[in-house]
Amino acid sequence: MIGLLLAFQLAHGAGGHPPATPPVAAPDAVATALRAEVDRAMALRLPGSPPVFHVAARHDGARHVTVLARNGALLTRDTAPVSALRVEVTLGDGQANTALVEDWEASGIRTASLPMDAPAEVLRRGAWRLLDAAWKGAVELYARLEATRRKGTAPRHAAWSPAPVVRTGPTAAPPAPDTAWIEALARAVSAAARVDPRITADVDATVQAGVRALATSEGTLHAEVVERVAVRLTAIVQLPDGATEGGSRTWVVPRPGALPAQDALVAEARAMGTHLRALVDAPVLESWLGPVIFEGPAAVELFSQLLAPELSGTPTAVQESDSAPPTPRARLGRRVLPHGWSVEDDAPGHPGLPGATERDDEGVAPRRVELVRDGVIRDVLMTRVPREDRAGSTGHARGLRGDLLQAMPRAVLVTPPNLGSPARLDRRALREAAAVGLDRVLVIGRLTPLSLASEGAPTRPEEVWLQDAAGRRTPVRGLRFTGADRRALRDLVAASPGEGWTTLLDGPPDRRRGMAATDGIPVSWNVPRVLVGEMELTGAGGGEARVLPFADGPLGAAAP
Repeated sequence: MIGLLLAFQLAHGAGGHPPATPPVAAPDAVATALRAEVDRAMALRLPGSPPVFHVAARHDGARHVTVLARNGALLTRDTAPVSALRVEVTLGDGQANTALVEDWEASGIRTASLPMDAPAEVLRRGAWRLLDAAWKGAVELYARLEATRRKGTAPRHAAWSPAPVVRTGPTAAPPAPDTAWIEALARAVSAAARVDPRITADVDATVQAGVRALATSEGTLHAEVVERVAVRLTAIVQLPDGATEGGSRTWVVPRPGALPAQDALVAEARAMGTHLRALVDAPVLESWLGPVIFEGPAAVELFSQLLAPELSGTPTAVQESDSAPPTPRARLGRRVLPHGWSVEDDAPGHPGLPGATERDDEGVAPRRVELVRDGVIRDVLMTRVPREDRAGSTGHARGLRGDLLQAMPRAVLVTPPNLGSPARLDRRALREAAAVGLDRVLVIGRLTPLSLASEGAPTRPEEVWLQDAAGRRTPVRGLRFTGADRRALRDLVAASPGEGWTTLLDGPPDRRRGMAATDGIPVSWNVPRVLVGEMELTGAGGGEARVLPFADGPLGAAAP
């Protein structure tokens, strides 16, 4: 402990406090203040301990407006600003960044909240304390990781890939978001979804506008404006047999002006409520084994849930109890799609999508990556952390506040070899169904988002129909996938045009990807409507009827 104190005082002077500096007047000055503490942290060292290899500090300062409305009434409103600081310290040869997931606290990452619009002195003091704690965690992590390597259960790769030094930043933060319009929107949309007293509808909405600043020990000073609007509608309906069915809609856009008009959102909410009401009398489909069409948001969720983890090249985290080195998550040469299919991440080509940034969380500019060619993984998304067969960042380092940064998609385009019309895909689906003795095909319009699901991928279908040869659709309910995983994507037999770019809120691939209602990392997908040759689903209802019937009138009216 004495050694730690001495090292800290050497880095910060005899008084143990950073010198006072003028108040922060602009976002780029925030990065400058962080850089001063990053430079000091590079000098931290104990006798016998490895030197500091890399230090990074990121500050997110934003004005947030978050509201929750239920059935047309506003429940909560939060307009508190957010000022979050995240620091990361890596020691030795750059390998100690791999977390021991059995003890998350033993890492070189620390986060904290600071006063909004804090002057430089307060910002530097907060960074100083966090960097000290992160350095101590990095010392422990390094020792444990080296012990794991001596047992032969942790791989040793090259050090972090170098990154270009950048010095950019805005001169002013965006104005604080308005609260009145988002409150009115939440009330209107939640009210529109409640077309039946058996339905409960919630709308969570968040508007943020702020600046993200990054400083690294290599000399990077980068600040840029970050804006986002996320609106999520969720609703449930109680069914006569005791079961519940749910529905959801999510809109994620880069700024308020990009959100669809309120009338359009209200119409979507009303359509969702109408579908939930129809499920009251819909039959439970006990089982299905045959072709399945995924369209609209369901197709996006299918690819996001099953394909995204196969594209992240970040090495799997090391666990001390492992008896062998961890297997890479994304495998070059693995077939993930049929012949002729391709996948690319082209974030630079779509700068207007939500989550688009000039630099990733490590300060590297995103680049286009051809991920899948002819159905086989040819390349993977990378951070600066290398793996045995890949090194060099693709600019896809992303993460939540306390997480290790991992390679995550940004703007993914999935392209089939042939794109037919929707009617042609439907006819192909009916032929596939007839081949196994079925006269109808299963159509899935929506899957529960991972951020709302308790089960793994693929998640529970929200909107499902049986479609006959005349195109008539009958809603069914209660279905769950059985034994489905990423291999289902290799059984795609037809595709027709999709709905264009859709943005989801996602999380790191090696943790549970579920987030809170409007939190998460924006990932945009452009995928076709697809036909999977065979999938198995099973269905079940609630198993018991309600003792008390629902009222036909307004909520709270007496039951007949």
